[in-house]
Amino acid sequence: MSKRVFFILWVVVFVPALLIRLHPTTSESFQYDAVVSQIAANAGATHNALDTGDAFVLRRFHPPLLSYIIELNNRIFGNDPFGARIFSILFGALTCLLVAMAVAVIVRPLPGGLAWAVIAGWLLCLMPVHLYVSKTSNWDAVYGFFATGCLVCLGLYAAKETTKQLYAAAIFGALAFLTCELGISLLPAAIFAMLSDRARLPWRSLARRWTTAFLVFAAVIALCWPGGFLRFDLVRMMLYRWRDSAVDQRNLPWYRFYTELFSQAPAFTLFMIFSVVATFLPRIMNRGPKQPDPAALAVLPFWIYVATAFVLSLKERLVYVHHIVDMFPPLTAAACIGVAARSAELSQKNRRWMLGLGVAAVALSVFAAMNPDPEVTGPQEHPGWLGVSDVLRGYPGARIYCHDTLVLGYYLPAASIEGGKSRFWTSEDVEAAKRGNYDFVVFDRAKLNDNYPTPERIVATLAPNYRLKSVVTHRRTGQPIAWILSRAQ
Repeated sequence: MSKRVFFILWVVVFVPALLIRLHPTTSESFQYDAVVSQIAANAGATHNALDTGDAFVLRRFHPPLLSYIIELNNRIFGNDPFGARIFSILFGALTCLLVAMAVAVIVRPLPGGLAWAVIAGWLLCLMPVHLYVSKTSNWDAVYGFFATGCLVCLGLYAAKETTKQLYAAAIFGALAFLTCELGISLLPAAIFAMLSDRARLPWRSLARRWTTAFLVFAAVIALCWPGGFLRFDLVRMMLYRWRDSAVDQRNLPWYRFYTELFSQAPAFTLFMIFSVVATFLPRIMNRGPKQPDPAALAVLPFWIYVATAFVLSLKERLVYVHHIVDMFPPLTAAACIGVAARSAELSQKNRRWMLGLGVAAVALSVFAAMNPDPEVTGPQEHPGWLGVSDVLRGYPGARIYCHDTLVLGYYLPAASIEGGKSRFWTSEDVEAAKRGNYDFVVFDRAKLNDNYPTPERIVATLAPNYRLKSVVTHRRTGQPIAWILSRAQ
């Protein structure tokens, strides 16, 4: 890639993506995993590397790289509700730039390649879900960047067979795995790259090259996470995640995320569907090129990864997790590369029409991006704790009954917080709250269920022991999302 193209993409894609993610600066509460990640990071890099001091449990059995990044971020920008999100915002914007660069490099010989690179970067930049996860201080944006970087290197290696790109893919893959165990889903794309080698290399050369790549991968893992080997925590992590994701009962139907994606970002969704059809239909009907060209080889790891993520989503217990970010950056890159390649086969007039569709998709995506609200665009399970902490910060040492003891404890470290075992409000919660004679009882919208469908029902059940003290509203929508009850005097 020339310096001129890189500079254009930096100015036209990265800078706007960064500014959009920096605004608005008032964010809602962290999700549960983000709070856990912050707490684990506070244990320090050494404890996270060696899995001592309960760091492994604090991370909820996740690998440790995110803890290092959070610790560095908080040292530079602080751990206030906005400062703690800077690293996530930065990685989210870098992923948009990386997607644009991938398109620019792979379709470089084709007409309109730079335009399609900008379109790809902006489609991801304006996607509401990606806007949301770029602000959560969670692993999503970081993992998305490293996983996409691995796919870019695997694609270029499959097309050009440069060992530097293979070893770069191994490093990116290791960093992705160290951020989140979902890095294992990069394996099918890596197997494709290895099979493409089989057609052009003798067995001995193939074995030597891929053994070296695996050693690079393992060395990065061992260097960043010695506790994974010394304590066998890497195996424990994989077994735990396999049970958590594949064995436990699903929380939502598999299609729920995709239907919400369409409702939140219809222009993006329709353009992705159009791109897939335009890419594969001519080949299925034998009207495409007979021999795979370098661009087609380079884009295949992206498609393989997207297919892998989709198949996993059919079983994944947590439907939103984790293809929010790991599927859509590669999908955006692959779709725009496919459309660019297809339009190059058309007349100049039809090529302009195709480019116009991409520009229209970006323009219409602006309307979806204007409402990047966590309550609309993501699975915000624990909203409003910033507002709760604002109300209760003046009561140090208060005894509080709240289901999410860890999450609220992060925002109110001086308080004594106890809670029940169930995710939803239960009769046991009612009895425990009444027996405990707490100073405050706190619950959020996620606690409502069929037995206690409204906050009024919970308030009435706890009366006369407790009375409603405050209703916390969402900072942008104004909707009630959390309720605080105080002990009746």
